[in-house]
Amino acid sequence: MKNLVVLLGLILISGCKIDKDSKANKYLQSEAVALVAPTLVASNLVIDSVATLKASLPYPDVEIHYTSDGTAPDETSPEYTEPIKVTNPGVYSFKAYHPFLQSSEISTVTFYKSGIKVREVSMLNEINAKYPGNGVNTLIDNQKGSNSYSDGRWMGFDEDVVVELEMPSENKATKVIIGNMSATGAWIFSPAKITVWVSDDKQDYTQVGMVEIETEKKGDDTALKNVEIPINRTGKYFKIKIENLKEIPQWHDGKGTRAWHFIDEIIIDE
Repeated sequence: MKNLVVLLGLILISGCKIDKDSKANKYLQSEAVALVAPTLVASNLVIDSVATLKASLPYPDVEIHYTSDGTAPDETSPEYTEPIKVTNPGVYSFKAYHPFLQSSEISTVTFYKSGIKVREVSMLNEINAKYPGNGVNTLIDNQKGSNSYSDGRWMGFDEDVVVELEMPSENKATKVIIGNMSATGAWIFSPAKITVWVSDDKQDYTQVGMVEIETEKKGDDTALKNVEIPINRTGKYFKIKIENLKEIPQWHDGKGTRAWHFIDEIIIDE
């Protein structure tokens, strides 16, 4: 009987140890025995006045260090101790350290300034009923989309899109920034081409910028992207044509068919 009690005690102790270890391993990459990258949560990625950025990795004795200039952080970088108030655009990078475990990969988040305020936005083609976002104002609401194309912050299209923007007055613009995503498993590719025109009277438009965008390759991960079109022109009315990829590449299951493209934000940068 005594032996049986001892055996049961060992089983209980072992079970508790396994349970404790399994909870701890939730935050570890088991094969590399390294900390996972810190989780980042931002109140907003397009800065109108101020945004709040939080970093976390709930594991004992972890220190998180960060940079705000796009460089890789190390243990000499500032330590994250409280939410950060972000007032300027830039790339924030975070890395976790532990006395006995390998350091984590780097987590990054990019902040953008809101750009010139838009008085009115319109779309010359119809909004796609499957992925309408919150209507055409989705494109100027200062809200960036997540990795989920169905989060309500993305507008999705399987055709070319023409967007018109009216400013309160004539403004000097240096570039147009358009946020898009790629998720080839969902047949979502970057646009093929983006063209920008400017007008003073909404009648006569002059082309001021154009970029052609490289198509994703097989094996590319889901990614959030931003296309910048330099323009350096003054104008009150802006017309932007976003052309989708007409044929999905041959390596894809959807080869030969039209691709989808998703847009979350258009910024006219000063």
